[in-house]
Amino acid sequence: MQRNNFPILFIFIITIILPGFNPARCQVSMPRNPSPAAQVKQTIGTSQISIDYSRPSVVALNGTDRTGHIWGEMVPYGFELQSSFGNKKPLPWRAGANENTVVRFSHDAKVEGKVVKAGAYGLFVALRKGGGTIIFSKDTTSWGSFFYEEANDALRIDVVTETIALTPRLEYGFMNLTKKACTVVLDWEYQRIPFRVEFDTDGIVLAGLRNGLANMEKPNGGRYHTAAMYCLNNEVNLEEGLAWVEASIKIKETFTNQITKAGILYKMGRESESNKFMKALLALPETTDENYYSYGQQLIRQGRYEEAINLFEQLGKKWPESWLKAHGLARIYSAMEKFNEALALEKEALKNAPEANKYFVSRAIKLLEAGLDFNTM
Repeated sequence: MQRNNFPILFIFIITIILPGFNPARCQVSMPRNPSPAAQVKQTIGTSQISIDYSRPSVVALNGTDRTGHIWGEMVPYGFELQSSFGNKKPLPWRAGANENTVVRFSHDAKVEGKVVKAGAYGLFVALRKGGGTIIFSKDTTSWGSFFYEEANDALRIDVVTETIALTPRLEYGFMNLTKKACTVVLDWEYQRIPFRVEFDTDGIVLAGLRNGLANMEKPNGGRYHTAAMYCLNNEVNLEEGLAWVEASIKIKETFTNQITKAGILYKMGRESESNKFMKALLALPETTDENYYSYGQQLIRQGRYEEAINLFEQLGKKWPESWLKAHGLARIYSAMEKFNEALALEKEALKNAPEANKYFVSRAIKLLEAGLDFNTM
């Protein structure tokens, strides 16, 4: 049969006529109907986890329902012997479909208590009834697990699987989120494969704060105060936090950085020193009702409700027309989940609140009417 050279001749002519033409650029990404690609991301504190994977279904492309035939059949238990492709060794499951499932950690982390360095890892699973071994591999570019090599393992962890409601198409997700940790879950059919990931969020943030403070062009009281506030609000690194707030005060005294200092002293166990410092500060003639309110908010965050109540009562005596007494007391009772008392006080605050604050107070009232703490707004 005579060979048809027209396609080759056509590309040759087009390449001459259009010097910028590249045949490779004409390739089109095709849809993956059986197992579409997906990506999920989650921020934990200031760290990120992302997972790139493909999503097989319990229903085959021809319509066959494979429910009840996934685990131990489609996904073999243990390591499966591959004889027709790849490196022809017993292999784990690719934890998805198509190319490697790839998980990325923006910072060093702990997975089920074991350290894993920041970076990208191929994710594999060797299952057994009721549990399995999750493998984090340095190989992130292979097609599935056909070329899996144990020598590339960065970490192995053992997990216990869970029974869930039917999930027809494989999906990854994130549960039990805190500022430091989460549980990553692989759900498919009636089974969940979970593993816990934890970051040293405070350590990461503090390292960033130290670096930022060390590289200031000139001393900045606001930045020192921000660093100190993180220490106070998270109850970490209090000695260094005290040094940072004192550096802020040295640059410029403000009521805000001084109540932060009082808060840190209190958390350090230096309660009498903290109380004496605040008593003198509140007695200054330039102190305002807003200053009282700011300090009251700090007391509420620290759970010092009786002290906060006394403070707002004092505020009401010094500034009888101020709406902040009722609003401050409402915050306390809301935090204590005494929503009826809080609601009555917030309605009273609404009457005298400046126009710019009425929207916020109205939203707080709606939350209280629903039996919710408005301090979380």
